[in-house]
Amino acid sequence: MLIVGVFAHCTELELALSLLEHNGIKQSWIMVVPMDRSQDAKSTFSPRIASDAEMAFEIGMAGGTAFSVVGVSLGFSLYLGPLLWGVIFAVIGFLLAFGITLLVKRKKSARFGSKYVRNKNKKANQPEITVLIQCEKERAGKVSQILWEHEAIAVGELAYE
Repeated sequence: MLIVGVFAHCTELELALSLLEHNGIKQSWIMVVPMDRSQDAKSTFSPRIASDAEMAFEIGMAGGTAFSVVGVSLGFSLYLGPLLWGVIFAVIGFLLAFGITLLVKRKKSARFGSKYVRNKNKKANQPEITVLIQCEKERAGKVSQILWEHEAIAVGELAYE
């Protein structure tokens, strides 16, 4: 049997390999192949994910712009004039939108756990590692189980003679 497992680069892979060797799979029967992204994929533009503070700043700027338009409109009938009221409303709009966005993001990350959010982004950018394991048909189930228990992305089996 030939068992193929795909992993993200992590310590779980090392644990799985040592456990396989501990269960009688010889080191010469295991082949680990690090996968490399193609040159085209490396050179193409891939948008990066904005942090919470960057997103809050962008939303704050949008809120400031919207509030400044309202401030200028109201400023024509108020004492200090449209320019000053536009600036005052822009600052108020920025602070409101920035603060509300940060508050919502913090509550969301606290609810789901910041560890979940961070790991999701890290694993998406890492190249995968393919593990090829040659073993007897009787051990195939145990080998597959070990790979799945140690965070394999995918596991496949190929029977050959």
